[in-house]
Amino acid sequence: MITLDSKTVAHLAKRLAPELAAHLATLPRPRDAEADAEALLTEIAAAALLGLRPATLCSWRSRGHGPRFLRLGHKRRPAVRYRLGDLLTFRDARAVNPGR
Repeated sequence: MITLDSKTVAHLAKRLAPELAAHLATLPRPRDAEADAEALLTEIAAAALLGLRPATLCSWRSRGHGPRFLRLGHKRRPAVRYRLGDLLTFRDARAVNPGR
C-alpha cells in the first residue's frame, strides 16, 4: 500500500484535476451502463481512476500486464485509450476478501 503525504496529494490533485475534469466533460452522457462502459479514457484519466501514476500503466503495458487497452493511430506513437468497463473490471478483479 502506498501512502502519500498531504503535500503530494495536493500537488497531484492540482496537476491531474483540470485535465481529468476537461476529459470527463467531453465524454457523452449515456443513459445506460453498457454505453458508459464503452467510454474511452486517456492514460492520465485511467491512472487517476485507479489511483496510479500514468508511468505505472505505461510500464505495465510494456510488460504485458495491467488492464486491457486500445492503441489508436499510427505505428510510431499511437494514442492509448482505456475502456471504462475494462478499468472497472480490472480493479474489481483485484478485490481481496480478508480472512479467506
